[in-house]
Amino acid sequence: MMAAVPINTASPRTALVLPSSFSTDELIVEEDKGGSSKDARGQRRRWNRQRRQVSMWLLIRLTSALKSGVRLGEYCLSNLLMNLLGPILILVVLGMCIILVSSFVNVFYPWLGNAKGLHAAFVCFITTNVMFHYMMCVLTTNSSKTAKFSRVVRELAAATPNYNYPNTSEQLEQAKRDYQETIARRRQQQLSVNHYSWTLLKPTEWGFCFHTNQPKPPRSHYDHFTKSLVLNFDHYCPWMFNTIGYFNYRFFVSFLIYVTVGMVYGLAISTRAFLNLNGELYREQIMLMRDVQEQVQDNDKFLFVPLPHQETSVLFTFMICISVGVAVLLLCAFHLYLISTAQTTIEFHSDFSSARGRRALYHAYDMGIKRNWQHVFGKSILKSILLPTAKEPEFLPVPIQLLRLEAPPKTNVDNAALLEEGVLGNNNNKQTQSLSTTRVFQL
Repeated sequence: MMAAVPINTASPRTALVLPSSFSTDELIVEEDKGGSSKDARGQRRRWNRQRRQVSMWLLIRLTSALKSGVRLGEYCLSNLLMNLLGPILILVVLGMCIILVSSFVNVFYPWLGNAKGLHAAFVCFITTNVMFHYMMCVLTTNSSKTAKFSRVVRELAAATPNYNYPNTSEQLEQAKRDYQETIARRRQQQLSVNHYSWTLLKPTEWGFCFHTNQPKPPRSHYDHFTKSLVLNFDHYCPWMFNTIGYFNYRFFVSFLIYVTVGMVYGLAISTRAFLNLNGELYREQIMLMRDVQEQVQDNDKFLFVPLPHQETSVLFTFMICISVGVAVLLLCAFHLYLISTAQTTIEFHSDFSSARGRRALYHAYDMGIKRNWQHVFGKSILKSILLPTAKEPEFLPVPIQLLRLEAPPKTNVDNAALLEEGVLGNNNNKQTQSLSTTRVFQL
């Protein structure tokens, strides 16, 4: 019979009675089995944790790749749409101009009485300027791959105080490193990484464009649609199918001015005819047309009262003039303000963001309203606006007055070197005399 072994008999509590055949070796084995199971559970927990970490890493990588793919797809799709939309919008603009001129000639011109000649001359003047400035906006390129871009950049570099344009690959790499160090240092001083790099530069300080691998003049920006560096980059206009910048900004603003004037004129001569549609005079005219059509057409009583076949032209002219006129008027007023304050659209948004961030609002290139307008249109502002001309801007992208106030003028760049590089033409003696004074405000 199995004997019982008392355990802890000294304890006042009930003693645990174990079988006499129980050995301590079995107890050790059971303890080893318990320890092994704990190690296995710990190992499984570590494996599960590692699997979760790997899964999270893969999910983050996949999400990042999907976002990059979506951005790339959006970029490619937007480029494709803009390439398809640009020519269509150009045809739309030309079509609207043709229809409006046709409506004037066929519908409104016979109603103008003794002032027909004056109205015809005015319409010809407005139409000529609208079409000229529109085509100049479309055809004038701001690409950094052109000779005129290189010429203006060299002129600006020669006029910029304390700046030497890099001419060799070593100097180019040094300029890139200096720019990176400058931006990194100023970002640390600003304690923020949200500022665009160009906002950390001084108004006359040159940067570096990593897309085109060339020095970046002040006020210039890289256009991702045309893939080029643009001087005084303002915006990309799908209606022009072109970038608006230093070389065609004057044409763009002149186009807005003449379109606004043309729309106001069209609205003035079409409003009366539009109000007479389905009016008493219109119905009376329809009744008289059955018997005395010729007398109705010559009757002064029915001036600006459209005939049935003229309704579409009158309605189209009025609706186009009031809708396009309001939109272009607002855009024109905005750009006239930008000219008066010496800003581009990008600089305006930067200043607006600065004001919202409670930083000082400061237009760095403002020289006064008259000088600001001369900087865009040249010394003869009215002549430049009234008479179509395809000449290049008279002054540098950055007002040279501001440069001269900061430091004394630099010595001229070596014109012989520029001639060898093909930047300047041999037949242009006026430009080769002094690069630093060809586009400079005379103080």
